[in-house]
This record gives sequence, C-alpha cells and structure tokens, in this order.
Amino acid sequence: MFRCPFLLLLTPLSATLAAEVNFNRDVRPILTENCYSCHGPDASSRKAKLRLDAAEHATQPAKSGAAAIVPGKPDAS
Repeated sequence: MFRCPFLLLLTPLSATLAAEVNFNRDVRPILTENCYSCHGPDASSRKAKLRLDAAEHATQPAKSGAAAIVPGKPDAS
C-alpha cells in the first residue's frame, strides 16, 4: 500500500525536469573540466579547429557535416 500519494503526483514532474538539459548548467562544466584545454576559447591551443566553449560552436557542423554535440541525440554526439 502506497503511503504518500503526493509523491505519485511529483514523479512525472521530476522525470520531465530531469530530461531537460541546459548547456550552461549541465554540459559546460563537463567540457570545462575535460575539453577546454584543447577545444576552448584560446585559438592558439585549439585542436582540430573544434571549439566547445559555447553552444553555438559545439553544435555547429564541421565541413564533414558532423557536429560534436547534437542536442537531444547523445548517440549522435
């Protein structure tokens, strides 16, 4: 028997909120820690002309047509 029906109401809401990803809040800290030394704002140290410090750069397709980050498609990123 479920003792707290209020929690049942929150479950769909929390699942929806967990699915929303914000670049600055959720992605940027990971990239800062692991990627910016080679793919950050400093053009002199950037590798492969890949810039990941701003969403518009990270999601921009390369000449090949591939993008480093494809919003909503982690398997394609």
